[in-house]
Amino acid sequence: MALIYDGDWVTFTQGLYNNKKSNHAAEDIYYGPTNAKNDPCLTCPMMKECEKNLTDCVAMRSWCNTGDFWNKDGWSYRNVHKTVTDNKGKKKKVIVINKETKKPVMEKYWKLSDVGKNIKKAA
Repeated sequence: MALIYDGDWVTFTQGLYNNKKSNHAAEDIYYGPTNAKNDPCLTCPMMKECEKNLTDCVAMRSWCNTGDFWNKDGWSYRNVHKTVTDNKGKKKKVIVINKETKKPVMEKYWKLSDVGKNIKKAA
């Protein structure tokens, strides 16, 4: 339903006694990340069990947040951290930087697949 108020059309969803236009039309809608891989559950042997128990694993949660997941065991790299104490005595972790290259120091480590790992009840 609409009213004419001060010469402008106003709908009830925009407010009964004002003629301010809605700003919802200008909002950007975020549909989530662009997927680098397909849904991890499509090829997972635990798909039926998770569906029955309403659970999900690290691979599914990672895919929902980033569009990607770690789907095989293998080598990966991560930043090296060190613990420092600030002048107030508080400890915090900082990334180690190579003094010559000014880049973070990376370490190689063996990473297990996210598929089927750390299964939790879906929210």
